Amino acid sequence: MNALARLFVLFSMLLVSGACTGIAQSAQLPPLPASAPDQDAVKLVTLSEQATQLVREKTPDAVLHQIDTDLHKTFFRFTDRASTQEISVLISAAGVSPEQWIVEVNSRTPLVGNMNPGLNLHRLRVGPTRVMQAISGHWPGCTMRSLTLYGEKDNLTWAADCSTPEGVVSGSVDGETGIFQPSAAPPGSLPVTATPAR
Repeated sequence: MNALARLFVLFSMLLVSGACTGIAQSAQLPPLPASAPDQDAVKLVTLSEQATQLVREKTPDAVLHQIDTDLHKTFFRFTDRASTQEISVLISAAGVSPEQWIVEVNSRTPLVGNMNPGLNLHRLRVGPTRVMQAISGHWPGCTMRSLTLYGEKDNLTWAADCSTPEGVVSGSVDGETGIFQPSAAPPGSLPVTATPAR
């Protein structure tokens, strides 16, 4: 191989090596800063703190496991530390004062036995309005039925479902990133309800 060919091969290797180094460096860039929570999320966290104070007056070791809302009424669902009962706080409408919140205790619910550490709402960035916008953006014209915020392996997840002419559809939204994932299941039928006899 002549000197010119060897020089060309050496130069090509340097270019490839430099490109690989550039790729490795770009992969190690610091992550983007977390976005600020939307106002809806901030409001929900504030309400949850008030509900926690209310519940802990009688159950000092209460743990918040789930929040259910339809954007009008909101349930905060707690258990005692031993997870033997659910203590729920119902806010029946927006703007209702804490004196009018309804606290109920139930020992027969799916949350009994739930030993998860509870929701870490300080990580919540996405409130219920954005979740509703995500699902109705995917299925335009659907009627929102329910939104549930729960924790799974320290991840906050919103589960949402709404009614369409074809049936009930559902999806999930990451509570920190806002990424929406529609369910792959076909639209489900609404449950059959009893009708009066003729």
